[in-house]
Amino acid sequence: MFGQGPRACVGRKFAHVEVLTFLSLLLRDWHLDIVVKEGETGQDVHQRVLDSAGRIGLSFGIGPVDLKLRASCH
Repeated sequence: MFGQGPRACVGRKFAHVEVLTFLSLLLRDWHLDIVVKEGETGQDVHQRVLDSAGRIGLSFGIGPVDLKLRASCH
């Protein structure tokens, strides 16, 4: 956490810009695919991923979901 008020981390804005830049470059060059378990339908995958979603600490997130990185074809 970066803290709040007068003692907040001075690098907070830089860290946020850095994370957004990394994510935009990652998603530009790669595709993220959810790993489908054997015998699982598209609806089953959708339900499994949504069941793991919720609050994690002070933010919203998705629990452990296996992902596969695949190079994007430009």
